[in-house]
Amino acid sequence: DEKPPRTLSLYTNVMAPPPLECLAPHAREPKDKERLALRAGALRERIDAHFWMEERGFFRIRKTLDPTPQAFGRDEDSRFALGGNALAALLGIASDAQAAAIFETAERLRVANNLSTISTTLIPPYEAGVFQHPAMREPFQYQNGGQWDWFGAPLVQAEFERGHSDRARAHLDQIVARILRAGPGIHEWYAQDGSPKGSGAYAAAAAALHNAIVQGLLGV
Repeated sequence: DEKPPRTLSLYTNVMAPPPLECLAPHAREPKDKERLALRAGALRERIDAHFWMEERGFFRIRKTLDPTPQAFGRDEDSRFALGGNALAALLGIASDAQAAAIFETAERLRVANNLSTISTTLIPPYEAGVFQHPAMREPFQYQNGGQWDWFGAPLVQAEFERGHSDRARAHLDQIVARILRAGPGIHEWYAQDGSPKGSGAYAAAAAALHNAIVQGLLGV
């Protein structure tokens, strides 16, 4: 309805250019090939122009079209959202310099917030009570700052593929060690202390870890 503020999100926008570029060569008409390629290029330029924050070293979570709730705080751009930034690095939306800055930011924030892995999701998380749903009400819970390998593993894969293999291997080892310490299964998410939460057979995390190991570490 008219109540929720409209936003343009980083996460959804970074996923759009690569499929357009993949489809362009297969279009039947030359005009369609050109149209798809031009649209992908325009999206890349706009993501860079409107989302990248050079002074912070990462992409902002969103561009707002309407005022956001006051509870979100004044400086939304201070929040590092791992999912969108990881995909930007993995899918080639980020330049080499931007990807390196994202990797550096992710590690710096992991250390500063005493998290056991790079799967930091959202740093800093929103304060208690900003979200009304019980799963998100407290900081470092669920996607309000919990550890999600669904997002962390793509960052690790991007680190491998973009020439930061030493850091990627360290981050992969952290994730695997935390999974093993938590007991059987690959869980949906993990708390700040590494304890397992949610489903113990989370396919999205398993698939993302598979890609980080097979495509990233092994280069297959």
